[in-house]
Amino acid sequence: MTVLIALCLAPFMQIGLSYYLAIQTFTMALCFASPEKMRELLNTRTLLCVFLAYGMVASTALYPGAGTGDILKAGREAICLLLVVSALGSSMSLDLENGKSYFRIIAVIAIGLLFLVAAQGVFLSRGIYFGLPQDLFVINSGTLPDELDLIYSRLRPSGTFGEPSYLAAFCVTLAAAISPLWSTSRKAQVLFLVLVAVTYMSLSMLGVLAISVLLCLRLVQSDKHWVIVFLVLLASGVSVLAIFSINSEILDRIGAIARGEDVSASSRIFIPLMSLPDILSVNPFGIPLRIFSDMGFLPGVNVPNKSFTHNSIFNVVINYGFVGVCMLGFMFWSAKGFLLKFVLFVLLMQNGSFLAFDKVTLIALLVLIYNTTLHQRAVKMELR
Repeated sequence: MTVLIALCLAPFMQIGLSYYLAIQTFTMALCFASPEKMRELLNTRTLLCVFLAYGMVASTALYPGAGTGDILKAGREAICLLLVVSALGSSMSLDLENGKSYFRIIAVIAIGLLFLVAAQGVFLSRGIYFGLPQDLFVINSGTLPDELDLIYSRLRPSGTFGEPSYLAAFCVTLAAAISPLWSTSRKAQVLFLVLVAVTYMSLSMLGVLAISVLLCLRLVQSDKHWVIVFLVLLASGVSVLAIFSINSEILDRIGAIARGEDVSASSRIFIPLMSLPDILSVNPFGIPLRIFSDMGFLPGVNVPNKSFTHNSIFNVVINYGFVGVCMLGFMFWSAKGFLLKFVLFVLLMQNGSFLAFDKVTLIALLVLIYNTTLHQRAVKMELR
């Protein structure tokens, strides 16, 4: 029951009174509330991960100029690392009775987001904000549109979240969690496609690519008529884009990325990737992000340091150095199967910190629902 409550509250994780007094904290606690789930988390991976958690705190404490806040932040992220690694390596799931309830909840969430995102697209095109009150957001509050954005910027729907990419990541997580039922349930196929539609409407490039990969994987593994439908839709979409130049914003951005002129892609991926060897050679145990953001510009790089912190993967390495590299490897090693590793990568590509309460909630819900759907599929296959 606690997990079902957490699932109901998951679309509102980013709102609350403060970072700790927020729905994200409550949902994370609910996901691990039962004694059975806590026992499931106590495995060999968790014990090995304790050494990495200690390394996170130690590397931060040893950095000159690190304050108490930096050390406490490292401790909080160490706890999140332990929970993420434990969840990814566990086989915890819901019982089959609750399994039916979670599917209905996801259906309500997906359909609600579909209508909300469609309405946001209409209102935002007219310069009107339509969504949860902005004062309630404690996460991604800086990405919410202000009056000037509503007038001059081309804004994208974000659902109940602070930015479109987070909405897309949320939908990708739910789609991956229910994907095992694709071959045995027509309702699951429809629900999966609803989540695909919401992700496409968010216009998040990473989200669109990620959920397209999931869709292709399921279509290839399913009946041939689904493959034919997908190929027809893909060909139609390419034709429409080529003839009428719809979604020129996305096409222009793809062209800018190919030419190396896209500021977002450069600051999120290419420049940090090229700069990491220089950063690690001087600071092998990392730099606390607060200090790193205040450094201004790196030598020879015309992008401010704050722009480097828009990608969670690089944040982990910048913050903890080679300890962070080990952390990333340990998380991917703990994830069971390609699908969990894939969603982990998508979540690691989000803004800010991956080792946060909201990401822990998404990982926990993914593992719980994914393992449950695997059991449901096995039961249905046996009854055939």
